[in-house]
Amino acid sequence: MKKLIYLFILTFGIISCSSDDETGIDNSELIGKWNWISSCGGFTGDCWYPSEDNYESVEFTNDLYIKKNNGSVNTEMNYSITDSHINGTDILYIIELENGRIELMQPTNDSSPINYCY
Repeated sequence: MKKLIYLFILTFGIISCSSDDETGIDNSELIGKWNWISSCGGFTGDCWYPSEDNYESVEFTNDLYIKKNNGSVNTEMNYSITDSHINGTDILYIIELENGRIELMQPTNDSSPINYCY
């Protein structure tokens, strides 16, 4: 009788599993327009900042990533958030664009809720 119960539990457990479970990361914190405030890192560890003639912004909708350089759209495509990590009080998002490019974006609460670093 115990074997029959174990077999029933095992069978139920297997058919309860589904390969189509959604594992996406919530993008609600990214929806909106963001202004670039800095980029740091690379081999040299240098930082870059916007200037009057070199500035960027990014806009996220539920499914579109729109990047503007100096006010002109230069990238508009679908995206997915592949991972996220807590970095102090901010979250670092790893974003994959439909062309395979990977973007790292960290919205920051340091001075304004619409700034980001990458």
